[in-house]
Amino acid sequence: PRPADASPAAFSAERAMADVRVIAREPHPVGSPANARVRDHLLARLRSLGLQASVQRGVDRGQAVENVVGVLPGADQSAPAVLLM
Repeated sequence: PRPADASPAAFSAERAMADVRVIAREPHPVGSPANARVRDHLLARLRSLGLQASVQRGVDRGQAVENVVGVLPGADQSAPAVLLM
């Protein structure tokens, strides 16, 4: 695994674990204040990486749900998109 001071263009497990620690700090069920904190952390993190971050809101089985979406536009806007989950 690459350390936290690895090139920003390279994946660093150490950098990723900092986000995992924030996300896994406490349970964050849908609709809870903890879930809102995780959502806000993810939005800020994506934006800090230069992505266009947004939230898609909807309802699933009567429960309000949110998807955090980060878009990194490619060089060729006519090319098909790639979705990572």
